[in-house]
Amino acid sequence: MKRVQSTSSGIYSPIMEYKEKASKQIEESPLPTGKEFILFVDDEPQIGNIVKDILEGLGYTVTTKSDSPKALKLFQKDPFSFDLVITDINMPNMTGDRLALKLMEIRGNIPIIFCTGNKELIPEDNAKIPGVKNYILKPFSIELLAETVRTVLDEGIKNDPGHSNHT
Repeated sequence: MKRVQSTSSGIYSPIMEYKEKASKQIEESPLPTGKEFILFVDDEPQIGNIVKDILEGLGYTVTTKSDSPKALKLFQKDPFSFDLVITDINMPNMTGDRLALKLMEIRGNIPIIFCTGNKELIPEDNAKIPGVKNYILKPFSIELLAETVRTVLDEGIKNDPGHSNHT
């Protein structure tokens, strides 16, 4: 059997193209930045990787989890190690709104952003879950992500100046 050697230096994929576009956009645009710690939860690891790259490019430290119970367990270990949680709503094992409620039981003032591809999953009134400060519909722009994160973090800092151990 004859071996064929690839001359390509990488694999093309829409995800790689999106990451390259995101990196270029971060370099070229004056987007809001920060130094806070963010927990991002989505059952699709590729989305977690993209969001992590974008937010870390803006200066944040991001931990991603693709499983809600594992994210909850991590949060339980040190609830003040995160300044913000962004979670998908529609996930197996535990939905994002259920995760948000459990996180709020542990630390009532943790700011939470819902991230979903299905607008119908977003409660009409975010007051149903007090910690949920905003939502982002997928697919979202880098600008929307950056601005929403910064706005929610700034609001959290204003309402709770001693909100974390590291800012």
